[in-house]
Amino acid sequence: MNCAGVRQVAKIARVCPYGQGEKMIIEIGIVAGEIWHYLDQHGEVGFSNLVKGIEHTPDNVLLSLGWLAREGHVILVKINNGYQISLRKDA
Repeated sequence: MNCAGVRQVAKIARVCPYGQGEKMIIEIGIVAGEIWHYLDQHGEVGFSNLVKGIEHTPDNVLLSLGWLAREGHVILVKINNGYQISLRKDA
């Protein structure tokens, strides 16, 4: 699914009849997918560039990065006051 398709699913998820918690889990998963695709296309990027690139709030990006990190799909490296993010090649 391309980014336009993912965004359409995100719009549907925002109006779905689920409770707020379930809705948030759906949103985190959708943003995580967008992050994965963005990193796959662009390689290692800084956090601020990632936020700009996928056009989601920093909070949603952080939540989704946490999910991806917990699942072992991304590598985060602290550099100065920020983070560099990349996909794990062996994941």
